[in-house]
Amino acid sequence: MLPETVPPREVVRNRKFMKQIAAYSLLCAGRFLFPHPGIETALSSKFYGAVILYFLLTLALVFSYELIHDAFSSSMDEFSRATPKERWGIRLSISAYFSFLLATPKEEKLTLLAAWGFGTVLAYLTTKVNLRGFEQK
Repeated sequence: MLPETVPPREVVRNRKFMKQIAAYSLLCAGRFLFPHPGIETALSSKFYGAVILYFLLTLALVFSYELIHDAFSSSMDEFSRATPKERWGIRLSISAYFSFLLATPKEEKLTLLAAWGFGTVLAYLTTKVNLRGFEQK
């Protein structure tokens, strides 16, 4: 059985979506003021190495959270109600958001736009799944 789709307009106008966007934007603003101290530019090997390292670390954290959540929790949350495609979207968006956020170089801070974009995708997916879950109840 396919889950019902939620119109994009309803997702974007939702208060939870707006709160998530505000939180991700606030984290990006904080990182703009305090960039990574060891990375100078976005074209350096340190930047790419840090992005890959942070991506893999956050992906490992997401998977370990899923294992612990599945083992000890009986409640249904957004991730439990998501389709497999949405789960992968959420996993990859979380990892990409934090990898670009944490690896922000001192000189070129436009990489924060990539982090903010992944944060927006993450907020959209979690809000869409959340709204669909409440509609089914």
